[in-house]
Order: sequence, then C-alpha cells, then structure tokens
Amino acid sequence: MPNKSLRILIADRDTEQALIIERALNLAGYHRVAPLRGTDALRGLQDAKIDEFDLLFISQEMVGGAAADAEQYHRDNAQFRHIRIYQDADVLAANIEALMKNIDPPKRP
Repeated sequence: MPNKSLRILIADRDTEQALIIERALNLAGYHRVAPLRGTDALRGLQDAKIDEFDLLFISQEMVGGAAADAEQYHRDNAQFRHIRIYQDADVLAANIEALMKNIDPPKRP
C-alpha cells in the first residue's frame, strides 16, 4: 500500500509530460503530487529544508541534458530525499509502480 503522505514534485517544461507522470502516480495511489513548470519554480525550492520533499521527478532537459550527473545533482539538491531524472515521461509512467516500490517499499504486516 502506498505511503499517501509522500510529497512528490514533477519538474518538466512540458506540461503534458508532467501530467502523464502525475496521472500514473495518482493511479498508483499517490496524490500529494505537484508539477513545477520551469527552472525558476525549481530554483525557488533551493532554500527548502533538507528532506523537505520526498521525491523529485525531473526531466533530463531541466538538469542540463545528457551530460547531467545524477549523483552531483542530488548532492546539490539535498532538500529532496529521492531524485529521479527521466528522459521520456511515457517510459517513466509505464514503470511507475516498480520504481515506487524501490522508493516507497510496502510495509510488512
């Protein structure tokens, strides 16, 4: 069962791509999801407390393209417990349940 209290952000310049991911998360039981539409909105979060947000899905385009270093990006953005950089929203959405099991493992009875 999903942890419904996870705070999830989706950063993508393309609103349609962000909506694809948001719908997949909603179908998987996650509803505390907010889209960020531009780098200005993302930069505004840099002053947030460490671990303020549980998960950031961010398009590769917004982190600097193919040359982006995911580990360095996470070190520079410690306000997010988890960061997943994606190239294609459709591929991410198709695999959202498996990915979320790694981030939000099911609780054992």
